[in-house]
Amino acid sequence: MAHSSHCFAFAQDHANRNLILKIIEKGSSEHQINWRILQHQSSTTQKGDFQSVLAPVAILDTPTDCSFLVMPMWGSPICLERLNKIRDIVQFVKCTLRGLSYLHELRVVHRDICEQNIVVNCYTVDASLDEFPEVLSRHWGSNDVTYAFIDFGQSLQLPPDTSIVDCRRSAEETTIGMSINKPLDGNLGEAFYNPFAYDVAALGFLYRYYFAEAVPVLPGLAALFDRMTDYCPSRRMTAQEALRWLEDMVTQQPPACLDAVVTLKCDFQAMSDDDFYWSKLSMQEQLRWGPYRTPPRPLWRRLLGWVASKRIGWIVLLKVREFLQI
Repeated sequence: MAHSSHCFAFAQDHANRNLILKIIEKGSSEHQINWRILQHQSSTTQKGDFQSVLAPVAILDTPTDCSFLVMPMWGSPICLERLNKIRDIVQFVKCTLRGLSYLHELRVVHRDICEQNIVVNCYTVDASLDEFPEVLSRHWGSNDVTYAFIDFGQSLQLPPDTSIVDCRRSAEETTIGMSINKPLDGNLGEAFYNPFAYDVAALGFLYRYYFAEAVPVLPGLAALFDRMTDYCPSRRMTAQEALRWLEDMVTQQPPACLDAVVTLKCDFQAMSDDDFYWSKLSMQEQLRWGPYRTPPRPLWRRLLGWVASKRIGWIVLLKVREFLQI
């Protein structure tokens, strides 16, 4: 049995596993990336070593220009605003940093990191969309909560020898996507950008939007936010560095901290103003974590921002930086 909806269909296999079928273009980046992930996880991933990237069950090519991408059924939406324990927030951050580290290890750049492209290992065929958040809340009470990245329709597969730290690609690529947590890389007329640092910042802005209210309970989050979203891409942590840093920070927390209850409130101000969450910390905590804080924007950068805000200024700035290749 299958139910069609646009380019998706829901089905079951011979083992009665619920699946999602998606039509993708044969030979596209999405096709190549999913095939790479399928092969890599089939050959290297051991049981219990899930990399927080949802691998396809199969890719079925057809005589036409299309293929069927067969994916296991996981849950969406992930309802991050309903998380109410620090431990659950940490689990989400760990999973997504692990997933992004894995993608970057394969030299896959996601480029469309948002809540809609992350799924959770919880679903039910009986609950409606309105009822699913309650099902998910019960799932959070278990010790088996995992999140994973999906959807590589806007992703890039780069050569295996590409440097994660020094990669430079045309900043025109930053115009893709309309996610609210889209980084501002390229907004000052830059000729180049680092797509790996771009991914890290996109994920960091997602954390800032949803988890700013958790900072008073887990102050290290403020430092993590800034090291992932620094306006200077070269100062950002890589995904792997951020994951290691988070794991080290969490091991130093007492159990009472991780079990603490918090009420989240999504706020756009947390994305545009780092003082929004730093100001929630005591002076002692600000001094402790201050070395990780993003420094104020220098005058020259603010001036470029003003120039770029004007149509003529933007055109001139773009041409000058393109000519100078900076």
